[in-house]
Amino acid sequence: MQRAHHRFPSARRGPLWLALVVGVSLLAFAGGRAEARAGGATVARQSKKALQHFLKGEFEQAARLYREAHRMSRAPKYLYNIGLCYYKLGRYGPALQQLRKFQLDAGSSVAAAYVHGARKKIAEILRITRLVSLDVEPAGARIVLDGRPPVEGPIAGQIRLRNGQHTLLVTHAGHLTVQRAFRVGPGQPDTVRVRLRRWSVPPRRRAADPGGAGGPRPRRRATTLPPHPRPRPRSGRSVVWLALAVTGTALAVAGEGMAWGLWAAHAGGDKTGNKTFGYLYYTGHALAVVGAALAVTGFVLHFKKPAERAQGRRIRWTPVVSAGPRGAYAGVGGTF
Repeated sequence: MQRAHHRFPSARRGPLWLALVVGVSLLAFAGGRAEARAGGATVARQSKKALQHFLKGEFEQAARLYREAHRMSRAPKYLYNIGLCYYKLGRYGPALQQLRKFQLDAGSSVAAAYVHGARKKIAEILRITRLVSLDVEPAGARIVLDGRPPVEGPIAGQIRLRNGQHTLLVTHAGHLTVQRAFRVGPGQPDTVRVRLRRWSVPPRRRAADPGGAGGPRPRRRATTLPPHPRPRPRSGRSVVWLALAVTGTALAVAGEGMAWGLWAAHAGGDKTGNKTFGYLYYTGHALAVVGAALAVTGFVLHFKKPAERAQGRRIRWTPVVSAGPRGAYAGVGGTF
């Protein structure tokens, strides 16, 4: 008696399913390794670019690239680099936060130099900075701290600032602008309060409306310019100054005329040994100098405005120069 052997279809397909699962697993493993290698290359490029920006002093760009590298790789060392970038930018609060996060995420795979550097940098930040609160009103005010990009208030919590002098500029529409300088350090207040005041515009005064809301309004008076003031007649003192000026002019002309006449009369004679000639000649020049001084003084006081004369009665000296054949003579005229 022969036995009948029955083979089920599912029994025949078992090895095929097993082979298919193993193949798919191998392909997924190979693809994952290839993707990991590609991702590692991208992270390396990002890290290299970030280092180049850091060495050039472009710390904002370096921090952005280090954040992208940490997002792709989750390596703790990039947190340390981000903290250094924030430290160089003077943003000590975010720098301290990144360095402390690095300490929490750092494991045995992180080099000891990174851990030691983070510990020293955290201690330095805590030593040179303080926490300060900025209490600014009203809400929505524009706050500029130490020339940094403006932020909109209010600022929640405290910010970490370096010890020393700082400036604060607060503006808001319809309010007076406030600029203040404050110090941060031991013994200094940890809160800076700024209250902006509104613009105060005095109300306009309106003329009373006798007719009420619908009544006739009073006419405005036409604005007329005051008449041009007439010139005042000259006082007697001005006439005196004019007479003095004329007298001085005549005296100057007479003195110079006498000196030049004597010189012409003794053109061929001895002038050095004639005492009479010398006395008369120099007397003529002296009269000319005195007359010129009187003329200048009289004319100045005559043409001077009364208002200026009334403001100050100070003596003003005017130089007078006279030239003759034997030399030049100088005098001074006083203005009273």
